[in-house]
Amino acid sequence: RRAAPYLLRQTRWDDASRLLEHMFVRDSSPATLAFALPLLRRIAEATAGTERGLIDASVLASALRLAGRTGEAEQMLRDVIARCAAQGNFRLASPVASQLLNLLMAGGRLTEALTVADEMAGYTRQAKLGPWSQLADEGQPLQVLNALGRYDEVLAAVEKLRPQLDSLPEKSEADETANPWNVREGLLDTGRSAAMRSERWEAALELN
Repeated sequence: RRAAPYLLRQTRWDDASRLLEHMFVRDSSPATLAFALPLLRRIAEATAGTERGLIDASVLASALRLAGRTGEAEQMLRDVIARCAAQGNFRLASPVASQLLNLLMAGGRLTEALTVADEMAGYTRQAKLGPWSQLADEGQPLQVLNALGRYDEVLAAVEKLRPQLDSLPEKSEADETANPWNVREGLLDTGRSAAMRSERWEAALELN
């Protein structure tokens, strides 16, 4: 918080953006977001049109979403995704699409979220990211299906994917944007949630 204004005076946009993002991830209180938003907007304006510009725009969108300004955040995320796709920057398009998916889910726009999940998986494949990243993409739409009450589909999909959790190497030789432990825990927890909601207690215990 104290370093960011100094870094901005030094035009060290990358460092300031990263620190501010770490700050609001840890503390998304209204006061913190009110402090961060004008600084993040200044950074995004300063880096617009550069290689870093799309990243800074996505960080600003994240802060806007946490501040409840979801309309602005959604428009900015969609714009970043479109520009990433046009530039062939699929490695960035994929995580930004994940942000949009979470925004849509939080707003109850589940059908749209499923469409974005499919697009996100396509970006991951086009970026030639590794098997853990692709497996993470398969897990996210299952969270949407849980919200839709389609528990049978979720449990069947989790059971189908579980062998990959055991067979994939902990350290992938491919480029990855997902941590194996996070993918594993997220997928199993999605299955556990489906089991709990459909009162399949033994399955829930096993997955837990």
